[in-house]
Amino acid sequence: MMQEQLLPVSGQSIEQAVSVLKAGGLVIGPSRSNYNIMCDPRNEQAVERVFEVKKRTKFGPLTVSIASLEGLDDLVTLPDTLDPGVLQEVWPSELTLIFFKNYPFPERLTCGAPTVGLTWQGESAMQTLTAAYGHPIAVTSANLSGMGTGLVDLEQALAHMRGKVDLILQGPPASPDKAPGKEIEGNTIIDLSFQPPVLVRQGLVPLERVRGRFPGLIEDPSVYPELLRARNAASSSRGEGTHE
Repeated sequence: MMQEQLLPVSGQSIEQAVSVLKAGGLVIGPSRSNYNIMCDPRNEQAVERVFEVKKRTKFGPLTVSIASLEGLDDLVTLPDTLDPGVLQEVWPSELTLIFFKNYPFPERLTCGAPTVGLTWQGESAMQTLTAAYGHPIAVTSANLSGMGTGLVDLEQALAHMRGKVDLILQGPPASPDKAPGKEIEGNTIIDLSFQPPVLVRQGLVPLERVRGRFPGLIEDPSVYPELLRARNAASSSRGEGTHE
């Protein structure tokens, strides 16, 4: 078992984390609400290692964290119905938006899906690292797949991932809604690859903030699995493969 470093979040430890990512390593650190595993999404071996340490075998694509809208068209296709200015209104925030992908991410990262989820959060260690790295980074919760449904704190991240990654950044999640006795939610997720767009999960960003910015938004997450199945069936009939 390897022995990773456990460092408090600081300018120096962020620089060290950048070096780890450049070398194809894995870093754990806090986002606005959760401890995440982070890697370079361009590095196929690093992405594969994330799935290995999480023991993830079912469909579960990694999210990609961005630090600005610069180069967004290189990563994803924006829907014709989306005013790009809307993205500047809803980001940075605890919001993940799913688009059809343009960038040739490793197939493992998207689990074979034609889409990828992007997030641009507010101030946090994850966001600081994304900006310092100078390129989007892949992120996912720092726990074993299927082990619990709550958000991952440092204690759980250490219990599940100690000895499996290269560096752990220690610092509290930075959610403004984190209060004693209040259960902290994850990102709100909206899939913009469907028209009209679909709410996948209600999270920290309230619907009131996004309603009207994404015209026709389907606000019932229960319809999402069936939409994915229909897309998979259509892809299968065209010989393009499927995902769940």
